[in-house]
Amino acid sequence: MHPATIAVISPLSNQLLDLGQRLKQIPNLGEVITIHGDLQNLPELQDPPDVVIAADPFEEHRSMEALARFGIRYPRTLLVVYSRQNSAEFLMQAMRSGVREVISPEASDALLVETMRRLQSQHHPSKDKEGTVMSFISCKGGGGATFLATNLAYALAAQHEQQVAVIDLNLQYGDAALFVSDQKPSTHLGELSQNTRHLDASLLSAAMLPVLPNFGLLASPEIPALATDIQASQIGTIIRLARSQYDFVILDIGRGLDKVGLTALELSDQMYPVLQNTIPYLRDGKRLVDLLQTIGFASEKIFPVVNRHDRESEITIQHLEKALAKK
Repeated sequence: MHPATIAVISPLSNQLLDLGQRLKQIPNLGEVITIHGDLQNLPELQDPPDVVIAADPFEEHRSMEALARFGIRYPRTLLVVYSRQNSAEFLMQAMRSGVREVISPEASDALLVETMRRLQSQHHPSKDKEGTVMSFISCKGGGGATFLATNLAYALAAQHEQQVAVIDLNLQYGDAALFVSDQKPSTHLGELSQNTRHLDASLLSAAMLPVLPNFGLLASPEIPALATDIQASQIGTIIRLARSQYDFVILDIGRGLDKVGLTALELSDQMYPVLQNTIPYLRDGKRLVDLLQTIGFASEKIFPVVNRHDRESEITIQHLEKALAKK
């Protein structure tokens, strides 16, 4: 087992002292620190702990929102709730918010030790990830690249429990946030790109629209004019940092092959041109795949995807594969 850093957060001094002492009595558990307060008013954690045990009444909807925000902001920290609430609805909401365990204050010392050992076994020493960067690019407008990119991201996060980020690089007409959330993004790519000198993991995480505890989306500017100052070098900085923090970074590039789009593709491990089995898409798909290979992108990184497959179309999958010279 690796020793872990464990932070206990509670608005009640007696509870904070009691739980802190119980944890410190567990051999080889690691460092235990106590914080007086709650998640809703938690100050910025410069060095996030491996495990956070949050004690709170958790009787209001905003408490669950605080749990979800914490999970997005500190994706590597295991989150535990210390609460007497044990209804099925409460437990389901907690798990959806990214909570790993719910511990009752009445739990025996043996049960507390068992729970902490289980969490300790899930903890691994922190190190930068080398996430996979996947780019979706439309061969023609309306092809469904954004739909595929956002739904793939959701599936990776919800079904496969991966840490996933989506970056909407369709700077003029980006609407990826609408596909996965009814919330309005609090910030966007344009604002973040102006702060790349100060960019770190916490700032990147805070800029993400939380979709799931392990899925955040960095929205494109709502007003196209705000995208004009975004530089390719700034986008490169953001993508490189995201790659070190997430298992998968999914880029929705739109149709643009400007400097920003090309920078994104250069940093991509896999490229997914999205087309449909119609003559206009066949023509534009061939142009795009040929262009990507002409400017130097390796053929083995390019994976054309057929969306909205029409079985009755005169253009078959075989026609597309022959024209693109790719499966």
